[in-house]
Amino acid sequence: MPDGPTVVSLSLLNSNTAELLTDIRDGDILNLSVLPQTVAIRAETAPDVVGSVAFDWDGDSPFKVESIAPYALVGDSNGTYNMLSLPTGIHSLAATAYTGPDATGEAGPTLAVTFEVIRDPDAPAIQRPNPEPTPTPPVLVQGTLEGLVQLSHAQTAESVTVTVTDANDTVLASTSPEADGSISMPDMPDGTYTVEATSPGYLPVSGSFTIEAGNTVNITATLLAGETAPGDPLVIDELDVITFAGMYGQDNAPTNVDFNRDGRVTLIDLRAIAQNIRASGPLSWQ
Repeated sequence: MPDGPTVVSLSLLNSNTAELLTDIRDGDILNLSVLPQTVAIRAETAPDVVGSVAFDWDGDSPFKVESIAPYALVGDSNGTYNMLSLPTGIHSLAATAYTGPDATGEAGPTLAVTFEVIRDPDAPAIQRPNPEPTPTPPVLVQGTLEGLVQLSHAQTAESVTVTVTDANDTVLASTSPEADGSISMPDMPDGTYTVEATSPGYLPVSGSFTIEAGNTVNITATLLAGETAPGDPLVIDELDVITFAGMYGQDNAPTNVDFNRDGRVTLIDLRAIAQNIRASGPLSWQ
């Protein structure tokens, strides 16, 4: 913006209420069948107060010089705008700000517009032939986390939860795999994250991954059955066997001892914990 006084825009007002109706731009069409009949035009300046503003109107130069704000094309009376008569047709308007009163001193750049006034009850109040285009928001390209998570002794992975956390342990995303264990977590922002998979009765899997925009990180893991005792160290040991034994043979048993997810605690589950005894976690992604 220039250093000197500048007319930055021309405002069309309701002269009775001082309500701003629109800024007037080059090529505008103003419809007085829809707009208020009582209008005024004001020059907006930077800074707000300048020495004066000179208006040229339809070839009459200068048509009006205003040395006290507000700088209105046909003036005002103690802040109440005088009504401007706007006949239909094409009009030209130019405004120049000065550092001194009565159009003296340093002159700033001139803001000039040509606009048309019509009376058409079927047309909109303001037509702008070349409206400013609506900016298109940028397309954010982000990364994707995909993979396969399975349980060592179950046919379904629906009881698994996969959680993504950042360096502050804030959970960014969480999902459950499909029945076949497949996961897909799109729209992940760039960064390095901890990804953990958990399921009742199984040792968890955990690991750190860096996700970059436009790339896909693929991970796979198999959770091991036998972690039955909540709150104990992540190792399948005698405490887990004791917990398991207390529920052996039960129907509708909790999932932390029903490793194959068939609703019963049976010999199949006993074999699973026996196979994984002494295993410890968290396990690593592959």
